[in-house]
Amino acid sequence: MESFVGELKGIPVALALAPDGRLFFTMLFGPNNGKAMVVDTGPSTVIRNPKTFFDFEAAGFPIGKTRDWGAHGIATRIEGKDLWIYMTYIHAGTTGPDGDDPARPRVIKVRDNQGIGSDPKVIIDSFPPCRLDNHCGGNIHFGPDGLMYVSVAGLSWDAEGMKWPNEIIAAQQEIKSGPRSGYGAIYRFNPDGTPASGNPFPENPGLYAYGFHNAWDFTFSPDQRWLLASEAGEASPFNGGVDEINLVELGKNYGWPLYSGPNKLVEGGKLFPLGLREYPWWVGPETDRHPGYSDPVLTFSAPSLTTSLPTPVGLLIYSGKKFPDWAGRLLVCENTTFTEGTGVAPYPGAVSMWDIQETKGGLAFLFRGYIPTRCSVDIEEGPDGSIYSTSQEGVIYNLTN
Repeated sequence: MESFVGELKGIPVALALAPDGRLFFTMLFGPNNGKAMVVDTGPSTVIRNPKTFFDFEAAGFPIGKTRDWGAHGIATRIEGKDLWIYMTYIHAGTTGPDGDDPARPRVIKVRDNQGIGSDPKVIIDSFPPCRLDNHCGGNIHFGPDGLMYVSVAGLSWDAEGMKWPNEIIAAQQEIKSGPRSGYGAIYRFNPDGTPASGNPFPENPGLYAYGFHNAWDFTFSPDQRWLLASEAGEASPFNGGVDEINLVELGKNYGWPLYSGPNKLVEGGKLFPLGLREYPWWVGPETDRHPGYSDPVLTFSAPSLTTSLPTPVGLLIYSGKKFPDWAGRLLVCENTTFTEGTGVAPYPGAVSMWDIQETKGGLAFLFRGYIPTRCSVDIEEGPDGSIYSTSQEGVIYNLTN
């Protein structure tokens, strides 16, 4: 493992590799907040110094900077002779969530002009507004089918902002309306931003699947038989969130905000907040399944007073180009997991590795241990099979052996 890009004075959030090997990434916090950066990945004996590719504010696109709002997902796509960079970001807005110009997620595409972003175009501006001060927006990837997939977070308990219970109850009631709300969802679009044909919800034509708390990242198998999405459960052990990996399928409902984790949970808060039955869920002993909701294919842990959730974030089904023994395995970036032996300071962030096995009941996962690199947000594969990952201390790592 080497520190590929270091001391960024902020958090590199999402990574995307261009066909020529250049690495593009978005930034949160610090002096590079609200920027997309680019760096060469060619042979070098020194840590690389990235350059600004696109500055949202300087280009006239005001960006939300509340909590974890900002520039989020990033993806690359060749169109003709041009390389275009697609990004999700939070438009700052000038009104509240019910006004004419609320803070809200958008998708923008920017042309690569020799390492400088040009010709920016907002191609999607129809997502629901940000109603709380955290978890608004999501990630973006192109599938093997050439279509564009975008995740949008659900509305969750704002622990740091202490916005509970009235605002939370109102927000949760809104997303209980299902696909109409648009929160906690994965969308599918054509590259021009129009809804893809075959999407199942006429009332929300871009929607592909819903019922997620925060499907921050997702990854495809090369043949696109599987679309796997991470699900970071609620931060507090009192309110029943469970960390998951979901097999995302067209038109399915994955339970949020009514259920979290395996389909054996009870609706109605028993302990939090303060016994209010309006709060949507709590882990309970019920064993009856609830029809119409899809189970996660992998559940990391149930919440308790002593158990820390690993917080799965970045996902990658690895090709095996550079490390053949890992071909077809799922790599999971765990935001809050500590591991030994990485040779770096004890910050959280680790990569777990899983075999994926098809069974009559769906998919089964076999834990194969942790790989020797750091990851707390995103993990991506380069054209040559190199593995890149981001960490909270502002470093991008490259797994070299």
